[in-house]
Amino acid sequence: MERREFLRIFGSTTGLLVLSSCINIPENTMGQATAERAGPQEISIKADEFSFKPNKILLKLQKPVSLTIINKGKIAHDLKTGMPIKDLEYQQADNKNGTFDVDFEVGHTAKLTFTPIQTGDFPFFCDIKGHKESGMVGTFTVKA
Repeated sequence: MERREFLRIFGSTTGLLVLSSCINIPENTMGQATAERAGPQEISIKADEFSFKPNKILLKLQKPVSLTIINKGKIAHDLKTGMPIKDLEYQQADNKNGTFDVDFEVGHTAKLTFTPIQTGDFPFFCDIKGHKESGMVGTFTVKA
């Protein structure tokens, strides 16, 4: 192939599109590799009397989450949700039916990991008597 013909074919946008289509890398493969390298979603929540900050948490479906909950209050709290999860790792967490209930004492920091397995809005709250009613609530929103 002569140099002029090569430049005519590959020096244009059309030539680049033709060349890129010959490489045949599916878009979703590249996106998945990027997401996997990025590691888990890092989320931190501060709990006190009587709130969670932040109280609206956006999560990605099937993407591991590393959640840190810091008790900045003067009394014990917990965080309970019915969000469907898998792969829960936390020694003090109750993992009934694939959901979690994490208890944490005054000055305690709870660190856990899990993977959300269903899209939707899932409320979380402190289920110690009177705490939910006093405003200690939030929402996990899981999107694809």
